[in-house]
Amino acid sequence: MVLSPDLILVYVLGPSGLVGRLASGRVSRNGTGGLVVSDAYGRLIEYLSEPGGKVRSWCLLESTGKPVEGWSAVLEQDRSRVFPFKNYA
Repeated sequence: MVLSPDLILVYVLGPSGLVGRLASGRVSRNGTGGLVVSDAYGRLIEYLSEPGGKVRSWCLLESTGKPVEGWSAVLEQDRSRVFPFKNYA
């Protein structure tokens, strides 16, 4: 999936809990269903990708704040930080 201002990746890094947003690049799945994130030039962003990445929770969000079905892995402790609108949490 191509990231844009209309489709962003929101993530929480562990163990720091830092929340980040990425609106350019590409997100896909690896063979085991893990997240693979590339920058706008197609280079792998290792700290956001699995295996071995530093992401604790993540979700693809539409510009309305609605999550893309099937494209999230959010821990309960990160729920309010990832979903900016209560309607979608």
